[in-house]
Amino acid sequence: MSEEINTQPFFIDGLAYWHRLWSVRMAILSTVLGTLTAVLPTWQPAIPPLPFAIATTVCAVLTGLSSLVKQPALLAQIEADKNGQQQA
Repeated sequence: MSEEINTQPFFIDGLAYWHRLWSVRMAILSTVLGTLTAVLPTWQPAIPPLPFAIATTVCAVLTGLSSLVKQPALLAQIEADKNGQQQA
């Protein structure tokens, strides 16, 4: 009655295409803007901090929303690659 539990990590199909996912792109942009905001006190006389804070917040929100957007061209590429691997 003991069932084996599979503890191997499961990843999404097309993990190799992580750089083409909009949510990943927005997360990277948000991280860059957040880092600039942290470094901003050095640039305080030249650049006001509010625009960076707003842009970072907008990118963080877009990160969540972009994960809900379908990317049909990317999905088609992933399926084609998966079918090609199964036939090989």
